Amino acid sequence: PQSRLLLAKILEKEGDFQGVFNNLRIAVDADPDLIEARIKLGALYTAAGMLPEAQVEIDAVLQQEPDNVDAQVLAARLLAQNGNENEAEAVLRGVLEINPAKTDALILLVGITVNKDPDAALVLIEQGLLVADDPRNLRVLRVEILQRLDRAAEVESEFQALINAYPDENAFRFGLAQYLLNQGRVDDVEQLLRDIVDVDPESVAARL
Repeated sequence: PQSRLLLAKILEKEGDFQGVFNNLRIAVDADPDLIEARIKLGALYTAAGMLPEAQVEIDAVLQQEPDNVDAQVLAARLLAQNGNENEAEAVLRGVLEINPAKTDALILLVGITVNKDPDAALVLIEQGLLVADDPRNLRVLRVEILQRLDRAAEVESEFQALINAYPDENAFRFGLAQYLLNQGRVDDVEQLLRDIVDVDPESVAARL
């Protein structure tokens, strides 16, 4: 079972998700107590919309380890997808009390909160940024919320901060360029694209 789990991890990096699923299924069938394999299998079922199958894996993990935060986050995701957002929120807040740096729990909580109270969602992100090991996903999520709120100056400022923090990642320059283009600021877009070409002369997308 451990070998099957390791093979599943290798295949995941290669993008062979059918192979990942097959090996996780074999691992769990051979060793029902292999918690890591059950969690990964539950996540795959959830992503595929196979919620009853995902629930089986999550329940099995929580029966063995009621305090397993990865299983709790998956359980919250299922609750939210089934329309039980208040219950999901309670589970996620409990997880974050135990582990404030659990970014996937925070992102899911922000996703639940943003439709009801975007400003509260932004506060959650600010709190998460204080403890996050890698803040990029949270900062990108903040930009998306600021765009929804039409807070143009803050959107541009946050994009620029991301560009300064991660100068080798052109995705943030492309993101700002697209945003400015939507605002009709073509001259600023041109300069951004020239900056990308300066950093990465082989960028076909920027040259096009």
